[in-house]
Amino acid sequence: MRRRRLIALAGTTAFLLLMGVVAWRFVRPLADAVTAAVAGDKLVTFRYDGSDRSYRIHEPAGRPEGQHRPLVLALHGGGQDATAMAKLTGLDNIADREGFTVAYPMGRHRRWNDGLTPATADDVGFLATVIDRVAASTPIDRNRLFLTGVSDGAVMANRFACERGDLTAAMATVAGYLPVNVARRCAAGAPRSVLALAGTSDRVMPWLGVPNQLLSASASAAHWAAANGCQPVPDTDTLPETRHDGGHLIRRSTYRDCRPRGDVVLLAVEGGGHSWPDGSRFKASEAIWAFFATHPRNADELEKTEWSHRP
Repeated sequence: MRRRRLIALAGTTAFLLLMGVVAWRFVRPLADAVTAAVAGDKLVTFRYDGSDRSYRIHEPAGRPEGQHRPLVLALHGGGQDATAMAKLTGLDNIADREGFTVAYPMGRHRRWNDGLTPATADDVGFLATVIDRVAASTPIDRNRLFLTGVSDGAVMANRFACERGDLTAAMATVAGYLPVNVARRCAAGAPRSVLALAGTSDRVMPWLGVPNQLLSASASAAHWAAANGCQPVPDTDTLPETRHDGGHLIRRSTYRDCRPRGDVVLLAVEGGGHSWPDGSRFKASEAIWAFFATHPRNADELEKTEWSHRP
């Protein structure tokens, strides 16, 4: 009899523990959502192409109600997620200061179907849907849709800009280039301004690319320059702020005589590796926003973005 009571007690304890685990699985996301709401962020999950897909959105506070803001999509690297991308880039703080909305889409299984490796997810369509969903929930200026990414996310940004140039005013990539097969079918159309940052000693995304798979950093920039009607040979100089930064020099290649709103700039971090540059004098995120702020889709919009330069 005593043995039966012990067995029953053990069963009840196991059941309660199981219910606690199940409850925590539901309560914890709710707690996280509340925390995110307090921070002005939210995680949005929706069904797309047969899978649950998510993005994290950060909206700046203190801007007039109904004001149409720029939107920056920030794509994480392989194996990362939206939270990691936000922490790596510090874009939330810049968004608060400058008044733009930033969304961090998440790749399925933390990877992107970037055209470099075999995958089946329709990530181009997913990113376009994220833009539409954000625009449906908050006022967005569609002349100022910007895209940035790191590593795998940078490769995906290149693919998206190729296939959906109609949705891309400007793109800024860090440590990721244009896949060969994507470049071959890159759609023509309106110019897309491009800022590319890359380390010359990157061992993950080699500066010289991968034969038959990935264009080099220079060839990727040259591709965009040709698409935007720029002169084929860029002007080169060294960013003055990096000469005394105590870190890596940054060599700038600027293509000239491009079509309007089609500027192309390549920043080569001499000796830099597979990282997001964040030195004491040169910060990639600040450089990226400065580039975006001056490269809306239409030249007529440039004057409207000048407020974004001032805190």
